[in-house]
Amino acid sequence: MKIVIQYGLFVLLSFLLGGCCMLECIAPLGSSKPYGTQWIKIGVTGAEQREDSWSCGAARTIFAADHVVFSRERLAKEKNMDDKDDFAPRTRLTKSWIGCMESRGYSYQR
Repeated sequence: MKIVIQYGLFVLLSFLLGGCCMLECIAPLGSSKPYGTQWIKIGVTGAEQREDSWSCGAARTIFAADHVVFSRERLAKEKNMDDKDDFAPRTRLTKSWIGCMESRGYSYQR
């Protein structure tokens, strides 16, 4: 009987945690627009916005401009000796990209 109760609690806990994880996983899917395209400036075309994104440091592809992706070379230059992975340099490059886009008159719109 004790094993049945433990198994039941395990299954219940799994469903509860699984449901929470499902909600967390589904929430980001609500926005189908790439991050870079959510930066708006009145009167600017998509092509002009990509040019600005590239000028602010995104890699020179349409995907990279729209999704704010940096080249391997750029990440390697930004990486410090104490950086264990690409997370910190990518964060610094993204913050720099945001500052550049804001200085050009863009604002973030969800």
